[in-house]
Amino acid sequence: MKLNKLIANSKFQLLFVVFIIMSIIFNLQAQNKKNIDSLLKIIKYGKYDTNRVNALVGLCKEYSTSDLEKAKQYGIQGLQLSEKIDFINGMAQCNNKIGTIYYYQGNYSKALESYNKSLKINEKTGDLKGLSGCYNNIGAIHCEQGDYLKAMEYFQKSLIINEKTGDLKGLSGCYNNIGLIYSAQSNYPKALEYYQKSLRLNEKLGNKKVISENYNSIGAILKEQGNYSQSLSYCLKSLKINEELGDKEKIANSYNNIGVIYEEQQIYPKALEYFIKSLKINEELGTKKGISKSYNNIGIIYKEQGRYTLSLEYYQKSLKLYKELGDKYGLSSV
Repeated sequence: MKLNKLIANSKFQLLFVVFIIMSIIFNLQAQNKKNIDSLLKIIKYGKYDTNRVNALVGLCKEYSTSDLEKAKQYGIQGLQLSEKIDFINGMAQCNNKIGTIYYYQGNYSKALESYNKSLKINEKTGDLKGLSGCYNNIGAIHCEQGDYLKAMEYFQKSLIINEKTGDLKGLSGCYNNIGLIYSAQSNYPKALEYYQKSLRLNEKLGNKKVISENYNSIGAILKEQGNYSQSLSYCLKSLKINEELGDKEKIANSYNNIGVIYEEQQIYPKALEYFIKSLKINEELGTKKGISKSYNNIGIIYKEQGRYTLSLEYYQKSLKLYKELGDKYGLSSV
């Protein structure tokens, strides 16, 4: 699936830029560690109450970009405690977080099961923000499974709630996801329109994580339109933010997209370099969707290089995983 000119007057200037970037990364990592340490203290010394559940939810979120199994365990612990103390909001949050971990792992049936549990609770309590999040997440599952009509239905439900409540963060997510649908349907002008709507809102909010996703999405559209230089520029912007945030899953995705740009320009050694980088991170995280995509793209490069035995090996690995995931869009690309 297909989805430098740096001018410096001296070595010192280049080293200074590198130092600044590394300082940002180390500071963010230190902040994440501080957050985790603070939450672990609540777990260690706190009572078995709602504060403990909230801490477990926080830990689930913190680890969701670096250790999916650990994140899932914290989510499950939070859910079990919520059920024990009858903390309704905690049950909804934990089911939603657990669903997202399953989504990242490519287990869409389990993800949908958890999201629907969260949805039912939010419907009972009338939690509009929770409802919007569930609709959005369920839509994402249908999108991955190639059911774009169903996905759009859920994204629109989420959009209506966010417009009603004035939730700009929620709106930006809906715009981005609707853009994904149009992109999958090859309606690139409409996709770009919605991605840019999302980007404008996220720039107002200063939401770096989602700005990175917007850059990545816009880069993908520009690639489809044959504008490779601008596409690469947006994907590199996305990669820089993801590295600053230490978001491994998104770094892997950026590597993949940069690889695709090089592939389409027939710069196969560079494409292969980035696809392998992406594969290594996805294998580390255990993200089946990312692994299958990397296998497929590596297979494409080996085919173009005339290395047909290796190409077939990677295509077969990709096909096996896409079948396990029930990913119709992925299957169609192999």
